[in-house]
Amino acid sequence: TLYLISGAEYINPHRKTYDDHDKLQVGYRIVELINKTTADCQENSNLFSLVVETLSSLNVATKNYVNLLFNFEFKLLKILGFEIVLDDFLRENIDNSKVNQYFYETKYTPGDIKIMNHIMDGNFNSLISLDITRIQEAVVEKFFEGFFRDHFDHAGYMKTKRVFDSKEMTR
Repeated sequence: TLYLISGAEYINPHRKTYDDHDKLQVGYRIVELINKTTADCQENSNLFSLVVETLSSLNVATKNYVNLLFNFEFKLLKILGFEIVLDDFLRENIDNSKVNQYFYETKYTPGDIKIMNHIMDGNFNSLISLDITRIQEAVVEKFFEGFFRDHFDHAGYMKTKRVFDSKEMTR
């Protein structure tokens, strides 16, 4: 279906996001997640509020933008009915009926879970002040890629990430 919009105004143009390659990537990844995990034309005021809040926070953030993305992913999953209990991933004798096979085979350290808990429960100030290593970032990305892939059709590896990571975008 093609919709026609006859008029629109910017309420908040998010200019600081447009001018920053890394912020722009996070913003596009948020939009791609929404497109891959929700149905068209379905109202969800909680989800709308989450998107507005996250994109506004991203616009004014000065560093650690990916933490805002990860926090958004935790909150998105909760709104969609897939709340994650991270302590389940630390238990040695996980019941396979509770946790997907992908996660059962993946080993997360207590440090990984601690970082993810901090990101999940963090507010804006704690998220932008939390410095995580590239390795920790990769662990969290892998966590979400697997979760989205296993629970949503076509929602594994994000195309936006591939485009922004390509050589043409990094020049």
